Amino acid sequence: MLKYRTYLLLGLKLAWRRLLARPGLAGLSLLGVSLTLGLVVSIPVFAELASRQVLLQELEGFSGSSGRPLFSLRYYALPTRDWPMTAVEAGNVGAWLDQLTRAEIGLPVAHRYFQVESPPLKFSPPGADPAETGGTPFNVAFVPGAEEWVEVVQGEPFQVAPGDSHLAVWVQERLAAELGLNVGDTHHLVYSGSGTRSLIPIRIAGIWRPREGSEGFWYGDPEQALRFHFLTREPAYRRFVEPAVEEGTGFNFWYFVLDDEKIELGRVDRYACGLERVRLVAESKLPRPGLDLSPLEPLWAAYRRRAMLTTMLYGLSLPVICLLFISLGLIAAAGARQQIAETAV
Repeated sequence: MLKYRTYLLLGLKLAWRRLLARPGLAGLSLLGVSLTLGLVVSIPVFAELASRQVLLQELEGFSGSSGRPLFSLRYYALPTRDWPMTAVEAGNVGAWLDQLTRAEIGLPVAHRYFQVESPPLKFSPPGADPAETGGTPFNVAFVPGAEEWVEVVQGEPFQVAPGDSHLAVWVQERLAAELGLNVGDTHHLVYSGSGTRSLIPIRIAGIWRPREGSEGFWYGDPEQALRFHFLTREPAYRRFVEPAVEEGTGFNFWYFVLDDEKIELGRVDRYACGLERVRLVAESKLPRPGLDLSPLEPLWAAYRRRAMLTTMLYGLSLPVICLLFISLGLIAAAGARQQIAETAV
């Protein structure tokens, strides 16, 4: 081992002396190699930096138009009579989509939101004929984890209501004022299916409003998104609503916000391909599925832009790279000619 180390030191010493003997050629060679390496390396770095800035601007524009965070996704499903979905199945699908999204896209999930709604129902006040009920359709919905972000203005706390003969629901202040609802009132919601009609007895358990500072939890503005919804808890929904409707649930969606700080432009193609795979898998597993909130198009555009910019820059710099290689060849040939006599000796 000591012998090889000695040979290496002698070789380095000889090379250093030869470089010092011809400093001009050595300097030109070093400059040519540095320019070549710098040009070759800087092209993909510049293309990635420029594409990243454009991608962030496009994602911000996408976020501004939708009012959502930069990298947000919303899957949804519309169960039917032929392909129903229970509340438990909807919860399992949410966990499955969470895991599938993280595995296929490769980014951590920063926020989750899950909402289950019934099919459209008609509101029937006491004394009204359910067969003649019309007007605005309503939905019974539950949102896991919403109890921390709901402020009950009047009535019972937003929790699992004790078992009784009526579905305990909470309504927003605006809807309560429009329908003239008071805490403790009992009414009916009417479901009309394919030749079937079901009555769901409800009891106004409370009046609620979004808690201050809860904007980051909800999907959109809850005062608008849940304006015509009767909010309840999952056990109550499964007991009263699910057996009364043929679809089990009417509209379910799963909203995920991915950590955009972990985005790497070099993996944009993986993000886009992962989103496409998740969409295709969801379409095969869910009834009437969709992915209506997704940055898929900006990601594919960024991937194509980066590849095109890199190719164009390499094409423009190809003559310069060729000239640098020719210069290096001439410098090497000049150095070799000066060492012919020494090499012969």
